[in-house]
Order: sequence, then C-alpha cells, then structure tokens
Amino acid sequence: MGPTVFAVRWRVAYDLKSDEDVDGMAAATRSGHGIGRDPAVVGTPEWWSLLGTERLPVHSQEGVIERVFWTGHGDFPEFTLVSPDGSRGTWPRFGDHTLYVEGLHARIQWVEQRWAEAERRAFGDVIGEVTHLPVCVEVEDSDRRSAAAGRT
Repeated sequence: MGPTVFAVRWRVAYDLKSDEDVDGMAAATRSGHGIGRDPAVVGTPEWWSLLGTERLPVHSQEGVIERVFWTGHGDFPEFTLVSPDGSRGTWPRFGDHTLYVEGLHARIQWVEQRWAEAERRAFGDVIGEVTHLPVCVEVEDSDRRSAAAGRT
C-alpha cells in the first residue's frame, strides 16, 4: 500500500490585497525608501497587473511549520517553514499570527523585489539586496493557535 494522502483544508492567514499597510509601502517606495520601484510601486494597479508575469513572477513554498517565534525585542512574529525536500525558509507571520502553529501545513506565495537604494545603503548589511514580499499565506485550517504575544 502507498502512503496515505489527505487533502489539506486551507485558511488564508494573510493576503496582501487586504493588508492595510500596502498604501504605506507604496508611499515609502514613492519617497525613495522601502521596496524599490522596479518593476512598479507595490500595491498600485500597475504592480497588480504585473503580478504573476515574467516581470514579477510569483514564487511559492509549501510545507510544515517547524517553529513559531518572536524576533526583534520579542515583538515581531516569524515562522520557519520546512518543505518536503528539507529546505527551510523563515517568514514573517503576517495577518493573524496566531494561525501559524507548529506542525500545521502552510503555503506561501511571494515576489522577489530589490530594496530601494536608500534602504540598501542604510541597512544592506542586515536586509540584503532583495526582499521576498509575501503576497498570500495559507495555513492548514485548525482550532489550534500559537501565543498571541511575544516577550516584553
């Protein structure tokens, strides 16, 4: 007999389309900070029209949440996602961060964009040249929740 296959019921934890901060991201870009303007300012109609094209391809990773944790001063929620091939990625827990629970399946879609020149000059040694901007994150539907707050 082969392995048991089951369908995961997905729940959207984060969707950039409904992120209230997308206008702030666009404003930062327009001022020369944040995410760079190439191929377009994040969240604008032009940017959305390019999403999923050769100029702004969408990447994805699916796997199991290995770890949920708080970074910074215990005030920024993140998670580690392990793919079936063993590769790991660390991502922000955008949206309802309590939906991200160790052991649950998750899938994330993102785009890769360069940081604005001002950001690379000021913080390049920390943030690198590019950012992986989450567009949509789905987690396995569950009643389980992670901690609502980090260390203070």
